[in-house]
Amino acid sequence: MIEEHNSTEEDDNLFMIFSVFDPEHNGFIEGVHIKKALQSLTDVPIEEVDEIIEKARITDERKMSLEGKSKRCEP
Repeated sequence: MIEEHNSTEEDDNLFMIFSVFDPEHNGFIEGVHIKKALQSLTDVPIEEVDEIIEKARITDERKMSLEGKSKRCEP
């Protein structure tokens, strides 16, 4: 029961965070916005941000959905 509560609470938090980056409620966040947000973090060295972006394969064309799936944007 506690695990279920924590999972629900985590899902709610994730949804809230996701909605900040998806204000138009499109159901996805564009990679370009994720990169800009990460790069604006002043307390994280740029090298670490670059490493996160590289490891997560975040590109300007990539779109990430709340379900954890991602796809490349079609031109």
